[in-house]
Amino acid sequence: MTEATKRRLPRPTAFGPVGVAVVVLVALWFVVSNITASNDSQRAARAATAIRADLASITVLESAGVDPTDFESELVEVEAVLWRRLDIAVADIGDAEEALLRSLVTERLDAARSVEPTPAEVTDLIDRKFAALADDAGDRADAAASNTIRAAYLTGVLALVALLAAVSLTGRFRARRADSVARTTAEDRHRALLENAPLLVYVIGGDGTLEYASPRAQASYGRITARVESLAAQLAPEHAEFARSLIDQTVECDVPHIVQSAAGSWFEVVVSDHRGHPSIDGLVVTARDVSERVELEALLRREATEDSLTGTTNRRGLDRALNAAVRSAESADATLAVLLIDLDGFKQINDMLGHGSGDDVLSQVGERLRGLVRGTEQVARYGGDEFAVIVQGVPSRAEVEAVAARLLEALRVPYVVEGEIITLGASIGIALGTGGVEPSDLLGFADRAMYAAKAAGGGCWCWADQTTSSSTPRH
Repeated sequence: MTEATKRRLPRPTAFGPVGVAVVVLVALWFVVSNITASNDSQRAARAATAIRADLASITVLESAGVDPTDFESELVEVEAVLWRRLDIAVADIGDAEEALLRSLVTERLDAARSVEPTPAEVTDLIDRKFAALADDAGDRADAAASNTIRAAYLTGVLALVALLAAVSLTGRFRARRADSVARTTAEDRHRALLENAPLLVYVIGGDGTLEYASPRAQASYGRITARVESLAAQLAPEHAEFARSLIDQTVECDVPHIVQSAAGSWFEVVVSDHRGHPSIDGLVVTARDVSERVELEALLRREATEDSLTGTTNRRGLDRALNAAVRSAESADATLAVLLIDLDGFKQINDMLGHGSGDDVLSQVGERLRGLVRGTEQVARYGGDEFAVIVQGVPSRAEVEAVAARLLEALRVPYVVEGEIITLGASIGIALGTGGVEPSDLLGFADRAMYAAKAAGGGCWCWADQTTSSSTPRH
């Protein structure tokens, strides 16, 4: 758990185990205080009763006619006991009562030592005072005992309530803490995933403000400002329409858009509409770099329709191109031409110099043909040493013958292969077609015309007579 996570966690409540302990201690203090008070009051009551009995023993001594010397000795002992008991008895009474009792005891002792007998009213008064003291101390002891019982009961109740409250609060705290830990951990995980995911993430506000850019987006395009226009400016000019749809917030959402950045990288962009969401309120744009995928797809497309040896369109690509040219001629009510080329003497090169040299010658032928074709023309390798050229929107037969002458002239130029100078010729068959012709028929007509040119000695072209299947060679 990170330090930031710890700081965000809820702190424990003050009322927990410590709160329970405080309540119990206060209640126990109250119980102990009442027990102590009860014990003190009981001791005071017993001491007062004992003092009362000791005072009565003085009266007994007086009436017994004891020898004065023995009387004094007995009286001194009684006096010592009286003062000790009095000290105990007055520990739980007020200062005024203490002074009164001490004066009464002193008065009674003085009366006992006088020559005259102690008046009965004096002894009765002292006796009543100590009786009241004993009764009062007994009442206080009883009250303290009752309070002790009530306090013990209250202590148990408070301790139970405090314990239940502590258990409840502790459980709630732990639940909140666990929820907070889980929520914070999830937030940390999501933040880490967002920061380390291979995605560029942006949030565009309803007013066109760039509200958020992920760390990877900022690292890749630090020049982006707070306006969405700066994000759109990062796209290649050919994707200006997509850029405008971002600015206008009319972009199609929840579908992938493949766009290219101004730096040349390709991205798959998905826009999600979260306008009205309380936490986002905008368009969320996620972009993933798919440059490698786009390049691989382009390579696979090229390999599917391109001849790797000559760099021209392969036979599959030729079929697609010819089908498309026929449909275009049909819709435009135009004419197209197919020129089928066969290299003269190519078999001897393979036989004399080997297939490696033959491949080198084919590669040079493909390069020359690619350099000769113009905007409405397309070259393809038909197979082996045969090539085809499609010419769309043919204005006249003469224009097609000019193309054939240009091809023958270029292919007659000598080739250099492994230090050897090689001269080749070519035979060309030409077939014209309109929108109603089948592509395979058009290739068949051109193929028969090509063989007619070869039969005529090569180095020429022949027009296919598509009604009689006969051809007339032209040089």
